[in-house]
Amino acid sequence: MSSIKVYFNGVEVTINKGSYTMSPVNKQTVKETEGGTLRRYTKRMGVPHISVNMPADDTEYTAIYTAFVSGSSTTVKYYNPATQLLETFYAYIDGFTADLVQDNSTSPEWNLTFEIISM
Repeated sequence: MSSIKVYFNGVEVTINKGSYTMSPVNKQTVKETEGGTLRRYTKRMGVPHISVNMPADDTEYTAIYTAFVSGSSTTVKYYNPATQLLETFYAYIDGFTADLVQDNSTSPEWNLTFEIISM
């Protein structure tokens, strides 16, 4: 696992090794027919889903918080070991929480937890 680059409205935030977990998921729907048969429709396979728990400064906090409350899409670049290439996808932020770790007037430090979900 290596670092991930996320771009929030032009602000680059690096999520370092050990601060995230990437889980490929299959986007699917399950519907029940009138006869009671379940139908599973797989729409996309291996979509990246990233869970993040990272330290952040005010600039990173502001960029991530703004993307979360606006609901806008962000650009994510990550190294995919399956293809051995740098890949890009568009995502949104969900489940944002912030914990103030250090509070001083010059540079407060935050611990942020959030999910990066592919669109």
